[in-house]
Amino acid sequence: MGMASAHRARGLANWGFQCSCALCTSPPEVLAESDWARGHLLELYHRMVKDDTDYAELVELTREFVGIVKQEELVPKVGEYYQLFMEIYYSYGDLESALRYGQLALFFAETFSDPDGTWAAGLRLDLAALKRGLDEG
Repeated sequence: MGMASAHRARGLANWGFQCSCALCTSPPEVLAESDWARGHLLELYHRMVKDDTDYAELVELTREFVGIVKQEELVPKVGEYYQLFMEIYYSYGDLESALRYGQLALFFAETFSDPDGTWAAGLRLDLAALKRGLDEG
């Protein structure tokens, strides 16, 4: 998930598996476009966490990131991405957006992971701290 086609194929080959999903069996031009989009996610993330990225740019980068995630149908990864957004927006001092992304991350953690697992439990603690910060601020 979220990796370029060659990386996915190598990783699966280690397990003796060759994927035959619609994406992996797409024509080369479709794979190339998808690989570019998935690589661009990493570029966007690095721009989001740069010290010289201003808040308005962060918002635009987030929108572009989410658009690519939807286009690439990376739904199982969305929770992880939302958790990253929670941390990034928190570092910018935007507790309300951090809380919103944290709540979305928790939704995906509970939907695609173990609702009582460590990821969901950690998110619940983070959200409680964010809520306290908003109540105090």
